[in-house]
Amino acid sequence: MKKRVRFSFRSGRFQTLSAQKLAIFCGQLGTMLSAGVGILPALRTIAGREHAPHLQDQLHQVAQAIARGHPLADALEDPAIGASPFLINIIRTGEATGELDRVLFNLETFYSRQSDIRNNLFQIFIYPIFVLCLTVAVTHYLVRTVMPVLLDSLTSMDRSVPPGSRLLITLSRGLSWGLPAAMLLLLFGVLFARTLPQGNALRQRLHRLALHLPLIGRLFYLRSMEIFADSLAMMVRSGVALIPALQIVCQNLQNDFLRARLSRTAALIESGMSLTESLERIDVLDAEFFQLIQVGESAGSLAQVLSKAAAYYHKTYQKRFKRLSAVLEPAVLVIVGVLVAVVVLSFMSILYAIYTGYASLL
Repeated sequence: MKKRVRFSFRSGRFQTLSAQKLAIFCGQLGTMLSAGVGILPALRTIAGREHAPHLQDQLHQVAQAIARGHPLADALEDPAIGASPFLINIIRTGEATGELDRVLFNLETFYSRQSDIRNNLFQIFIYPIFVLCLTVAVTHYLVRTVMPVLLDSLTSMDRSVPPGSRLLITLSRGLSWGLPAAMLLLLFGVLFARTLPQGNALRQRLHRLALHLPLIGRLFYLRSMEIFADSLAMMVRSGVALIPALQIVCQNLQNDFLRARLSRTAALIESGMSLTESLERIDVLDAEFFQLIQVGESAGSLAQVLSKAAAYYHKTYQKRFKRLSAVLEPAVLVIVGVLVAVVVLSFMSILYAIYTGYASLL
C-alpha cells in the first residue's frame, strides 16, 4: 500500500484510514447509490453516522465540494482530504463510465480482503505472545517471592541449592532483563525503520530482509503481490492506462524493496518493452504469476488474468497462514510445558532438600 501512517481518528484524513474503515465507507456509499440515493444525501447520511468528529468533518467537506459542482474524485483529491491516488483514480474512472456503485463495491471487496489479511497476522501472533509473557511473568513472580523463603530454609540448614533451582533462578534473572530489552530493541528497530524516508537505501534493504524472515517472510511477499495484482487488475478493468496504473499501484505497496523494483516496470514499458518483458527484467515474480501475466497480455485479457493471479496469491497466503497457525500453537504449548516443568522440578527439588534436611535433624 501507499506509504501512510496508521489510521488515527485525530487526523481524520482518508489517506490515514485503515483498510477496514475504507471498506465500510465504500460499501455504504455503493449501497446507497445502487438503491437510487443521490451522492450528496448519501455522503451526508454517512457523515451523520460517523462517530469520529474529525472524519465526520472531512466527509462534510467532501459533501460541500460536491454541492458546489465538483465530482467525487475531485473532492477527494483536495489536499485537505488526502485520499490516496489509487482510490481517487478508481472513483474517477467509475464516475466517467457511470458505474460508480459497481466500482465502490469492488473497492469494498479489495479493502475488506486487505483488512482480513492484517487482522489474521495480528491474531496469529497475539495469542502466543500473550501466553509466553504470562508464563514468564508468573515464573518470575514465583522466583522473586516464594523461592527466597525456601532458600532461606535451606541456608539455615547448611544445605546447598539444587542445580535445577539454580538454573531456574538464572533463567528468571535473564528473562527479567533480557525479555524487556529484546522488546525495546525490537520496538526501536521498527520505529527507526518507519522514520526512514521512502526510497532510502537502508529502508529498502531492511524491507528486503523482511521478505526472507523465517515463517513470516513469505507471508509478507504473498500479501504484497496480492495487493499489486488485485489493485492493478481493478485499475486496468476500470479503463486506466497501463503505465499510470502501474505508477499508482506501486505506490500502494508497503514494502519499499518491492515498490522500488516494480516501479521500474513503468519506465521499461515506456522504453518499448512489453509488460511481460519488464516484469522478467526486474525478477521479483514467482514463475506461476509470470506465466499468467504472459498469457493474459498475449490474449488481451490482462485484467482477468491479474484477478486470477490475485486470487492465487490470496489462496496461497491462506494456506501458508493456516500452516503457520498449526505450527505456532503446538510450539507455544511445548515451550510453556518446558517452562512449567522446570518450575515444578525446581520447587520440588528445593522441597525435597528441605525435607531431607529436617529428617536428618530428627
